[in-house]
Amino acid sequence: ASLPLSLVSKIGFFIRPDVLVPLDSYAKAGLNALRGKKKDGFLGRCTFDRYVEYFNEFEVVYGLSEQVIADFVQEKWVAQLNKKLGGEPATLQWIGFRRKILDNLLLGRGRET
Repeated sequence: ASLPLSLVSKIGFFIRPDVLVPLDSYAKAGLNALRGKKKDGFLGRCTFDRYVEYFNEFEVVYGLSEQVIADFVQEKWVAQLNKKLGGEPATLQWIGFRRKILDNLLLGRGRET
């Protein structure tokens, strides 16, 4: 049931990564892992039935992580790897690239759960 939404969100992200975020079950699980458990005093699990719910939560986490990601991509080894892989230096400053970093972190976290 969520496959079309996942596909559309990924296409949307490809077209407008500065405005949209990709959504899939692993990313949702990763975001839920960050939310923590209610019994431990955290926000608890969210079903993210609607894209806007996931999008809003992603934006909150991105806002909290933005400086950490910005600092990370400034590390010398990241620039060297980017150059070695044929990337443009400006890519590291691009908001779409930084948002994709968070998406990849959420995907990885979600696969672990």
